[in-house]
Amino acid sequence: MKQITLPDILTPSEIERALEFYAWNMGRELPCNNHAYIMDTFVRPNLPRIVAALPFDIDPDYIGYVIEYCLMRANHKPKRYREQWRGSTPKGNRRLI
Repeated sequence: MKQITLPDILTPSEIERALEFYAWNMGRELPCNNHAYIMDTFVRPNLPRIVAALPFDIDPDYIGYVIEYCLMRANHKPKRYREQWRGSTPKGNRRLI
């Protein structure tokens, strides 16, 4: 099975916006639903492009949960690791699933 990376699903600007939203939302006293925001902002509007980039069929909701998981992992690491998700390292270092 082909390894899929976050940049295979989202553009660098979308990754940046998603990281900023996730960090902002998790700092709030009552965070909103990350999955719903990710689905409405990044997955549903770009579903044809995302499906075309993936080598297999996958449920759009699962894509949203995978993106949320990656954002959670990126925000719980020191800043130098978060930079990897912003496209500053070779594509193979950003493992998604």
